Parts: sequence; structure tokens; C-alpha cells
Amino acid sequence: MSVMRYRLDEDFVATDIVRWYHKATMSETAVIALPSYPCVRIYRCPNEHVYWCADGGRGMTVSLEDARQRLAMFQTRWCVEV
Repeated sequence: MSVMRYRLDEDFVATDIVRWYHKATMSETAVIALPSYPCVRIYRCPNEHVYWCADGGRGMTVSLEDARQRLAMFQTRWCVEV
């Protein structure tokens, strides 16, 4: 089992989780460093689901789409002044 490490907003964005899922083998893990939050560990499960576990917290199995939405909530938003 391999573990891939990423930093959200630097080399990984929320939509990358779908690409990672389809390339990963069963039970492969991605550790995603979030800005100002504990890391999130994502384990590939069957049927387009992942096991989501934040460091220091409890884990849960969520759909791939739910995991993408959760990561999107943590993404840094850049404001552009007009």
C-alpha cells in the first residue's frame, strides 16, 4: 500500500481527488495537508467511496463526490478587487 502526500492549493485541488481515486489501487492512501487545519487521510474504497479521516478525529466512509465537496470547503479562496 502506498501513501501519496499532497498540499491542498499547492499541488492538489479538490477536483484532483477524482483523478487520484481512478489511478489509486484499493486501500491506497492520500494524505492531504490543509491550510490551518489538521491533515486529512483519504483511503480508497470500492464503489466510488473513500474513507475520510482527519488527524486527531474519527473517520467515516463518504462518497467520492462528498469528499470532493469537503475538500473544496477547505480550499483557499482568492479575492480579486475590481
